[in-house]
Amino acid sequence: MTGNAGKFADVVKHFFLLEVLDMKISMDPNTVFYDAFGGNYWTEITKAWQESSNSFSTARDFIDKANGTNMVNSVYYQLVSKIPIGHYRKDRLDYYWGSTKFAYELSKLRNVNTKLIYNSLEPDEVNSAQVLAIPDGAKIDYRVNDSFDVEDEYVIEMQNSNSGLLFFDPFFGGKRNQKEENYRACAEMLIKLKDSLNQYTNWSFIIWYPIRNKKENLKIQTHHDYARRNMNADIYILCDTKYGGHSERDINGVAMLVVNPPIGLTKRITDVEYEELSRIYKMNKSKPEFVVF
Repeated sequence: MTGNAGKFADVVKHFFLLEVLDMKISMDPNTVFYDAFGGNYWTEITKAWQESSNSFSTARDFIDKANGTNMVNSVYYQLVSKIPIGHYRKDRLDYYWGSTKFAYELSKLRNVNTKLIYNSLEPDEVNSAQVLAIPDGAKIDYRVNDSFDVEDEYVIEMQNSNSGLLFFDPFFGGKRNQKEENYRACAEMLIKLKDSLNQYTNWSFIIWYPIRNKKENLKIQTHHDYARRNMNADIYILCDTKYGGHSERDINGVAMLVVNPPIGLTKRITDVEYEELSRIYKMNKSKPEFVVF
């Protein structure tokens, strides 16, 4: 369990991710969703933990602030509105879903049986319907892999499935050397998968990045520059124009690098007012911005 569950970075991440996945499912109901860094927050939260944590507060706040905007038409709003509220605190969601659970709920909403692949290095999180709250009848594979070391497995999935979405959201927190290693590993994965993503263009690859400061933003830009030069790729940034600066832990924005984005993605997320998230949360009180390039 992480204290960041359901906070700003999760809201922005899942809001965007679900629009992409919904577009892909509408084009091919057999689209595969591969959650390479599986984590979920379904497991029941103790009252003491809820009372001491600000987790889930931003997601709960979103439900209220989205009313009166086109964000109510977003997949995220439709799904997060189903999560119960008030069992532990009247102003908090009772729990928050991980990406695989959101993908499963989307497949139910669209009446398709999307194949889900849930990978985690935490053995207790794997092969557990109770943890994911996904029934046994769902099409789901549980795997325990180092996500940065199984590029051959990703390629096999691309070869065997006509359409898919590979999602990377590694942990960019913690010690500095861990963050550096994860940035490097993401860059290497773009290189390793370049040929396959250029061949299997119905597969999309999304990497989520937190934006904290200018130094980290430059690394993200380097990844984006490589992807744009060598593949069909765009990056979507929702951020504080200061690009961080208050502390190493502050997340002032989110970047979503998308290789092989669905046609019309920019219009889709504009129509559901994705950029409005930057205004309703105000981040660190400076002027927010939404950029696609």
